[in-house]
Amino acid sequence: MPLTDQMNRKAQTKSLNNYEPFQHAESLNIDVHWEELPHNIHGLWTGTAIIIDPRCNTVQTRCTLAHEIVHAELDQPLLHKHYAARIEARCDRIAATRLIDHDEYQCVLKAYPNNLPYIANELGATQRILHVFAQHHSRESKKMPTPTTNAILAWTLISEIQHPADLPQILTTNEHPIVSFKTFRDSATFTNKRLIVRDAQGLTGKKVEMYSLPYSSIHMWSSENSASSLDRDEELELWTKMGHIKIRIRKGLDVRKIDRLISENVLK
Repeated sequence: MPLTDQMNRKAQTKSLNNYEPFQHAESLNIDVHWEELPHNIHGLWTGTAIIIDPRCNTVQTRCTLAHEIVHAELDQPLLHKHYAARIEARCDRIAATRLIDHDEYQCVLKAYPNNLPYIANELGATQRILHVFAQHHSRESKKMPTPTTNAILAWTLISEIQHPADLPQILTTNEHPIVSFKTFRDSATFTNKRLIVRDAQGLTGKKVEMYSLPYSSIHMWSSENSASSLDRDEELELWTKMGHIKIRIRKGLDVRKIDRLISENVLK
């Protein structure tokens, strides 16, 4: 794989969640190489290095590397297929707990019950890793909740960023951006008229779906915060003409600032 492609792949895997498998491998002095592997094999721990198939997409790369890192940490020889299956299952469990944030999983699960493909995409994990995570952490029930067709929208604000470069193209007359945030799948911008959420679709993210929520459609809202915004994630809930929307706000961001922004524009 060309060096520029490797750098792009590393940058993409870092942006999906707090756990950074490439950084973890580097901290363990494990070399990562790119080489086409036999069918259905995405990665391999050779005993001295990890090989990743360059045909893997970003999510597969991230999950495969996390899995192979556990193999490297355990460094157990596969002496019999019975033990091999147990080791593979153990590697999956450890990788899943590193790749998926439990609180984020619960938040997305509530918004999209049993929608496995969407939840996996939102969390930056393969469906296999998500299934392993759900089994490991769901002790009261061995399966996810019953599907529902009326799922609410849920977004997570991760950190404040510069306004997207192409944002002016969609702003109306006398509309201007106030603040923008990084989300798991792209960005969210609060303007003086509405909330605009960009939702990258597919594996490449080239297709972008836009959500536009005018402040005039908000009937009621509530905000939850801890004694210190650094303690834990916070939550903002909106009741709109179309239904209930949850906005999760990562620790370090000021939920009161966003609450005040909504108040100033809804109560005009």
